[in-house]
Amino acid sequence: MRKKNLMDWVALAIAVITILSGLAQIVAHRAVLSMLQVTISPETVYLFIVISLHTSLFGAALLHALLLRQRQTVIVFWASVQKVIGAAAVFGAALNGIIARSALLAAGYDFLAGIFIFGYWIIIRD
Repeated sequence: MRKKNLMDWVALAIAVITILSGLAQIVAHRAVLSMLQVTISPETVYLFIVISLHTSLFGAALLHALLLRQRQTVIVFWASVQKVIGAAAVFGAALNGIIARSALLAAGYDFLAGIFIFGYWIIIRD
Protein backbone atom coordinates (compact mmCIF):
# COMPACT_ATOMS: atom_id res chain seq x y z
CA MET A 1 0.00 0.00 0.00
CA ARG A 2 1.43 3.38 -0.99
CA LYS A 3 1.80 6.27 1.41
CA LYS A 4 -1.00 8.85 1.25
CA ASN A 5 -0.09 12.29 -0.06
CA LEU A 6 -1.81 15.63 0.49
CA MET A 7 -4.24 15.11 -2.40
CA ASP A 8 -5.30 11.76 -0.92
CA TRP A 9 -6.00 13.39 2.44
CA VAL A 10 -7.96 16.27 0.85
CA ALA A 11 -10.07 13.78 -1.15
CA LEU A 12 -10.74 11.78 2.03
CA ALA A 13 -11.71 14.99 3.87
CA ILE A 14 -14.12 15.93 1.07
CA ALA A 15 -15.72 12.47 1.28
CA VAL A 16 -16.15 12.73 5.07
CA ILE A 17 -17.49 16.29 4.87
CA THR A 18 -19.97 15.17 2.19
CA ILE A 19 -21.22 12.31 4.37
CA LEU A 20 -21.54 14.50 7.46
CA SER A 21 -23.19 17.42 5.67
CA GLY A 22 -25.77 15.11 4.08
CA LEU A 23 -26.54 13.50 7.43
CA ALA A 24 -26.70 16.89 9.21
CA GLN A 25 -29.16 18.13 6.59
CA ILE A 26 -31.34 15.08 7.21
CA VAL A 27 -31.32 15.59 10.98
CA ALA A 28 -31.76 19.39 10.87
CA HIS A 29 -33.83 19.61 7.68
CA ARG A 30 -36.30 22.16 9.04
CA ALA A 31 -33.55 24.51 10.22
CA VAL A 32 -31.69 24.24 6.92
CA LEU A 33 -34.84 24.76 4.85
CA SER A 34 -35.63 27.78 7.00
CA MET A 35 -32.11 29.21 6.42
CA LEU A 36 -32.60 28.64 2.70
CA GLN A 37 -35.87 30.58 2.95
CA VAL A 38 -37.85 27.67 1.50
CA THR A 39 -41.51 27.18 2.33
CA ILE A 40 -41.63 24.19 4.66
CA SER A 41 -44.22 21.65 3.54
CA PRO A 42 -44.36 17.86 3.63
CA GLU A 43 -43.27 17.86 -0.02
CA THR A 44 -40.23 20.12 0.42
CA VAL A 45 -39.16 18.28 3.57
CA TYR A 46 -39.45 14.91 1.82
CA LEU A 47 -37.52 16.03 -1.27
CA PHE A 48 -34.84 17.75 0.80
CA ILE A 49 -34.32 14.63 2.91
CA VAL A 50 -34.08 12.44 -0.22
CA ILE A 51 -31.54 14.81 -1.81
CA SER A 52 -29.56 14.95 1.45
CA LEU A 53 -29.58 11.15 1.66
CA HIS A 54 -28.18 10.92 -1.86
CA THR A 55 -25.51 13.47 -0.99
CA SER A 56 -24.47 11.39 1.99
CA LEU A 57 -24.49 8.19 -0.07
CA PHE A 58 -22.23 9.71 -2.74
CA GLY A 59 -19.86 10.79 0.02
CA ALA A 60 -19.89 7.27 1.48
CA ALA A 61 -19.24 5.74 -1.94
CA LEU A 62 -16.34 8.15 -2.48
CA LEU A 63 -14.88 7.34 0.93
CA HIS A 64 -15.22 3.61 0.28
CA ALA A 65 -13.55 3.96 -3.15
CA LEU A 66 -10.65 5.91 -1.66
CA LEU A 67 -10.05 3.46 1.18
CA LEU A 68 -9.91 0.31 -0.94
CA ARG A 69 -6.48 -1.09 -1.66
CA GLN A 70 -7.29 -1.00 -5.36
CA ARG A 71 -9.14 2.28 -5.90
CA GLN A 72 -12.45 2.27 -7.70
CA THR A 73 -11.74 5.22 -9.98
CA VAL A 74 -15.16 5.14 -11.67
CA ILE A 75 -16.75 5.97 -8.31
CA VAL A 76 -14.32 8.87 -7.85
CA PHE A 77 -15.33 10.18 -11.29
CA TRP A 78 -19.09 9.99 -10.59
CA ALA A 79 -18.64 11.58 -7.15
CA SER A 80 -16.96 14.55 -8.86
CA VAL A 81 -19.86 14.80 -11.32
CA GLN A 82 -22.39 14.71 -8.45
CA LYS A 83 -20.57 17.55 -6.65
CA VAL A 84 -20.44 19.79 -9.74
CA ILE A 85 -24.04 19.10 -10.82
CA GLY A 86 -25.28 19.59 -7.25
CA ALA A 87 -23.46 22.92 -7.11
CA ALA A 88 -24.97 23.97 -10.44
CA ALA A 89 -28.47 23.10 -9.22
CA VAL A 90 -28.03 25.16 -6.04
CA PHE A 91 -26.47 28.02 -8.02
CA GLY A 92 -29.42 28.06 -10.43
CA ALA A 93 -31.96 27.91 -7.60
CA ALA A 94 -30.28 30.79 -5.77
CA LEU A 95 -30.02 32.97 -8.88
CA ASN A 96 -33.69 32.34 -9.69
CA GLY A 97 -34.83 33.27 -6.18
CA ILE A 98 -35.98 29.76 -5.29
CA ILE A 99 -33.60 29.58 -2.31
CA ALA A 100 -31.59 32.17 -0.38
CA ARG A 101 -28.45 33.54 -2.00
CA SER A 102 -26.50 32.51 1.09
CA ALA A 103 -26.68 28.98 -0.37
CA LEU A 104 -24.12 30.16 -2.92
CA LEU A 105 -21.42 29.60 -0.28
CA ALA A 106 -22.27 25.90 -0.09
CA ALA A 107 -22.56 25.74 -3.89
CA GLY A 108 -19.13 27.33 -4.23
CA TYR A 109 -17.62 24.77 -1.87
CA ASP A 110 -19.31 21.87 -3.69
CA PHE A 111 -18.17 23.19 -7.07
CA LEU A 112 -14.55 23.52 -5.93
CA ALA A 113 -14.70 20.12 -4.22
CA GLY A 114 -16.09 18.58 -7.40
CA ILE A 115 -13.36 20.15 -9.54
CA PHE A 116 -10.74 18.94 -7.06
CA ILE A 117 -12.15 15.38 -7.07
CA PHE A 118 -12.28 15.45 -10.89
CA GLY A 119 -8.62 16.51 -11.00
CA TYR A 120 -7.79 13.83 -8.47
CA TRP A 121 -9.58 11.28 -10.67
CA ILE A 122 -7.47 12.36 -13.67
CA ILE A 123 -4.32 11.69 -11.64
CA ILE A 124 -5.33 8.31 -10.20
CA ARG A 125 -7.19 6.74 -13.12
CA ASP A 126 -5.58 3.84 -14.91
